[in-house]
Order: sequence, then C-alpha cells, then structure tokens
Amino acid sequence: MSRHVVRIVLLLVAATVGTGNREASAGFLIGSTFHVVGTNTPTTFTQDVVLSVGTTLIDGDRLTLTQSFFHIGNSDWLNLRFEATQGLLSTNRNIPWGMNVSNVQLTTPELYSAKMAYWTIAGEPAEPIYPFGQFRPILPNPLDPEGRNVYLAYLQGTNLVTSLTQNAGPFTPSYSNILDGGMDPGKVTGFNMAFQITPAVPEPSSVVSGVMGGVILALVKLRRSRAAGARVLGRNRI
Repeated sequence: MSRHVVRIVLLLVAATVGTGNREASAGFLIGSTFHVVGTNTPTTFTQDVVLSVGTTLIDGDRLTLTQSFFHIGNSDWLNLRFEATQGLLSTNRNIPWGMNVSNVQLTTPELYSAKMAYWTIAGEPAEPIYPFGQFRPILPNPLDPEGRNVYLAYLQGTNLVTSLTQNAGPFTPSYSNILDGGMDPGKVTGFNMAFQITPAVPEPSSVVSGVMGGVILALVKLRRSRAAGARVLGRNRI
C-alpha cells in the first residue's frame, strides 16, 4: 500500500471525526415562534411559543409545555409534551377538544418524515391504546423503545418543507372516538405530539464514511490481487 494512499485514508478518517453528527436541534430554527391553539385543554386559548429546549407555562399557567430534541439515525425529532398543572386536561366534556400546533420553523428545507401523538396520564402514555380516526397505526415509541406503544405515522411525502404542522381534533362531545381509542377523558392529564424531520441529502459524515469505506474496500481488493499475483509469479519461478 503506497504512502500516498495511506495519507488519503487518514485524511478521510480525520474528516469523519471532524464532521460528526449534527446537534439534535440543528434542523429546527431555535428562537423562532410556533403557534399553539388549544380547545378545552383545559381552556380554549391561542398562544405563540418560542422554540427552545426546556419547560414553559402556557394557557395562563394551566399547562406546562416541555420541548425536547432528539437525533436518531439520520433524523431529528422535536417532542412537545403538554401537561395540565392541576387536574385533568379537559375540564368540560360538553364542548369540543383539540390541540393544534403550526408554524414550527426549520433552518433549511427538510422532509417531514413522521409524526407521533398520544394522550398521557400522570406523564405516562395512556393505556390501553387502539387505532381510531386519524390516529393510526400503533407502534413502539422511537424516542422510548422500551416504553408503551403510541400513535406513529411515517409520512411518504417527498416534498421539502420549511415549517411543520400537526393537528389533533377537534373531537366533539362526548369524545366517544377517544374512548374508542382506549383513553378515558376523565383520567387524561396531558397530550404529547412529536415531529420527525430528515435531511434531503446525507449528512457530511455519512458521505465521508461511505467514501472511506469504498476506498478501504478497494485497497483490500488491490492487496489481495497483488498477493495472488505474487504467488503465481513465485510458482512460475520454481
């Protein structure tokens, strides 16, 4: 193996280490605002929220909203957890219920590749859980694979987007469709939704790793070919 080729391989290794994986929140425009519309959750309200890591109070301090970011594989997730600060998420079973989030802004156009949602009781995904209406299929939670199943839909769209929207409801009284899903509105204290985005092109580290792998494989084949040629030459000299 020539010194020149060895130098190329070492440079590729260094490039891979240097690029690494992007931060979990890199695809989301931190500091921008997104729009939350709650219907009977526990009041009806409209509020703009700053996109950031951490927990904030909304709906007149009646709800906590916790924002978390995750980087899994080649995708990024934004997880939004709404929890009532006192009592139930819905306080009036005689009016519709809904939770809508819109204008979650991205730093660059990306693929909106999946969305997730589930109701919670004391912070844990509600059980049992059955498919109903827009909420299907039921799959393991990619952010908590050992936890309870959730509503998770992988989107097949190929169009790039610069902002995200997810709507739950509105559900009309007496919330029979939510009951069909296994959730008792008389016990639910929170609602969770999450967004997955995927870059339109591979991350630099993935590209470099692929190139490096190809170079190493080619070098191995070249070395084996030279070794085989040397053996043949040796036999011819005997």
